[in-house]
Amino acid sequence: MCDKLVCVCVCVFVVCKALLENIVLAIENGGQRLPVTSELGYTREQAEAIHRLKHAKDDYQRLGLHYDASRYVVTNLFTVAYC
Repeated sequence: MCDKLVCVCVCVFVVCKALLENIVLAIENGGQRLPVTSELGYTREQAEAIHRLKHAKDDYQRLGLHYDASRYVVTNLFTVAYC
């Protein structure tokens, strides 16, 4: 039981530390967004595309379509994107 409690406390500490560091960085940067950085070697455009895909509400947003797009446009973009 104590080992699990210690593990949880360490996890909470790490998350809180990261959160506070990001708050301090935002304040020091004048409230401006920090540039997107990645340790995985993604470019800024790739990181933004991943973010857009992960946070899209539906497939229309993932493909960048309007809700009134024709069936042909939807089919064509879906085929290009997923096949």
